[in-house]
Amino acid sequence: EHLLYSFLPKFMQEIASASGASLAYASMPFTAYYLCFALSLIPAGRFAEKYGPRSLIWGGLILASSSVFGLVLPLDIPMITILRGLSGVGQGMVFIGIQAYILMVAPPEKKTQGAAIIVFGFQGGMISGMAIGSLLVSYLQPQGVFMVSAAIGFAGAVYCALLVPRVMEQSKFKSESDAVDFGIINGLRHVLRNGEFLKTIFCIGIPAKAILTGTITFALPLLLGQHGYRQEDIGQVIMLYAICVVAASGPISRLVDRTGNTTTILF
Repeated sequence: EHLLYSFLPKFMQEIASASGASLAYASMPFTAYYLCFALSLIPAGRFAEKYGPRSLIWGGLILASSSVFGLVLPLDIPMITILRGLSGVGQGMVFIGIQAYILMVAPPEKKTQGAAIIVFGFQGGMISGMAIGSLLVSYLQPQGVFMVSAAIGFAGAVYCALLVPRVMEQSKFKSESDAVDFGIINGLRHVLRNGEFLKTIFCIGIPAKAILTGTITFALPLLLGQHGYRQEDIGQVIMLYAICVVAASGPISRLVDRTGNTTTILF
């Protein structure tokens, strides 16, 4: 996904302009991606609970990769928005699948460090993806990078299908009789009545993601491009963000597991 991000905002502006739409519509594919990503999380979590994370991971990789490959076609901005939405669903499936897998196999005293693996993977992908993608686009053009990105995703899906072990059967923490099955709708009602959950989402989760998606991955590449930075320079600037996240995640996750003091660390 991050192979695309150094040039994707500018590419979306060009597509919007070619479609006869306002440049403001260039943000629609980004909105669709993250909205569909968010909406897919709870259904994906339910699927992981019932059937295990393995099929969720490789299925999500195939969906996300197919959507990226579709960007090679000469499409208008509404169709590209749909493709980015499908890619968001696929990435949400991958995220939940990997999270469920890690929580199943990680010992209780290392849950935060287990979750930090997701941060390392995501930010490591951002670092390498920004570096490689910003260099490749100068030689292969955006369509070539889309093909490379899709090929990597399909290869990951094959790896998952062949080599990721099944953990559902031996990793259940509760028997079926002990489990509380809210269902998706009732589950949403349950959490939306939880004040602590709502405060966490609206005061921490949503603002943090808004900064990441709106500023780091969308506005910053456009701003740097307007000031004459080359694609490879834009990728390197955004890499600094990811490098700092990776550097901080290891010590912080160990500190949380050791002290349990999440409030001070979040502050």
